[in-house]
Parts: sequence; C-alpha cells; structure tokens
Amino acid sequence: MTSIATLGSHCSLQVLKGAKDEGFKTILVCEKKREKLYRRFSFIDELIIVEKFSEILNQEIQDNPPKTAKFSINPGVIIMADDGEILEPGSDKIGLIGTSGLVPVGYYKDEKKSSETFREVNGTRYSFPGDYAKLEADGTITLLGRGSNCINSAGEKIYPEEVEEAIKRNDEVFDCLVVGVDDDKFGQRVVAVASLTEGFEISESELIESTRTFIAGYKLPKKLILVDNVQRAPNGKADYKWAKEIANKHTN
Repeated sequence: MTSIATLGSHCSLQVLKGAKDEGFKTILVCEKKREKLYRRFSFIDELIIVEKFSEILNQEIQDNPPKTAKFSINPGVIIMADDGEILEPGSDKIGLIGTSGLVPVGYYKDEKKSSETFREVNGTRYSFPGDYAKLEADGTITLLGRGSNCINSAGEKIYPEEVEEAIKRNDEVFDCLVVGVDDDKFGQRVVAVASLTEGFEISESELIESTRTFIAGYKLPKKLILVDNVQRAPNGKADYKWAKEIANKHTN
C-alpha cells in the first residue's frame, strides 16, 4: 500500500489531489484536528492518525540502515582536486563535486563565499557546494562527505563517511557514525560510535581490526564505542553533534 504522510496543516488540497494522481491511497497525519477535513476526500482509502510521525521514520531507518552514497556521474558534473586538477576515473585523488547548468550569480553581499562556491572551469561555470568525492575506475562517484566534517589527524585528511562505510561492511555492524576528537599529539583522532546487528557479538578491538581489510590503517578509528542505537534525525541525517558528545564522554 502506498502512503502519503503529512505533518499537520501543511498539506494543502492541491497536494492531496496531486497525491491521488500519483496513486497514493493512505494518509498519515499527526494533527487530529485535521482528521475531519481529510475524511471529506473520497479518494483516500485509509486515514491513520499518529502522535509522532518521527517514530515511523525512525523505525524505517532501523529497518533500512543508511549507506554511504555511491552513484553514477551525470553530464555536466566534474570532480576537482584541491590543486585544481579535474579528476579522471580511477584517480587516487579526491576532489570537490562541481555541477554546471543553472548556477547562481552568487551569495548576496558575500563575495568570499561566492568565489569559493561558484567558479569557472575551462569556460564553464560550476557550483561547488562543498561535498568531496572519489571518482572510481568504473565512472561512479563515492561520496565522502562535507569538507567541513573532515578529520585532520597527524597531517592526514580523513572523511567520516568513508570510515563509516568501511566499518559498516562488517556483518556485525548495523549503523555507525565517525567523528574527530581533539588530541594533543595528532591534532584530532578518529573515534567511531557504532551499533551492532541483532544477534551478533564482537568486541571493539576485534571490530577495529576486521575493518583493516576495507580501509587504510591510518584511517582506522583509534577508539570504537558500541551503543544500543546510533542516533539520527527522523530523515536519516547523521547526528554528528550527538556522536561527538558520546565520543568525548568516553575518551576524556
């Protein structure tokens, strides 16, 4: 059964009619006062009133743990290294994702941010929102994440999403977030917060060692913390603030 979900009064009649055309038959609403209104529309086969819509989304996330994004490169998309090189498939370097097409002129009264985000490359204007990626030999892109989340450890740049993906390749791991915590010797050190798949058991040290198969040794977490559930936003977005609090609590 296909569903359409709405948070209270933000779902207009136009949206509901559009949902009908797309084949949606079930409405989930969080606001009981809208129940009478929605029941007026004959095309709604079923109406479900829920107290907290986020609980439904959280259950969906638990049933389908998120993975690091990997997708095909589209026309008009480039990967540009920090030194300005346009990367070719199979390159060992990583770079920023740039997209052409409808590129804004710039940010209002912010020349610095505009020059960093919107650049001309070989006569074409691109937008670089700040996401780093690796261009694989088969032409696909492995998204590494925002440069602002990058962990600088002993002079090396380490991207949390890459480490998370490596850890999640272990069958025992259900979900994982990786953060950097301050370190007097290395500047920052990599710390992972992970939850295990139901029915599996593995120690923190064993999990770090088994992850060595999937990622370079210097990118391995210096510490791995096992928790019952990895906290994410209702839409599945990583809650790095929460993960960092957990990491600092267990490393200080």
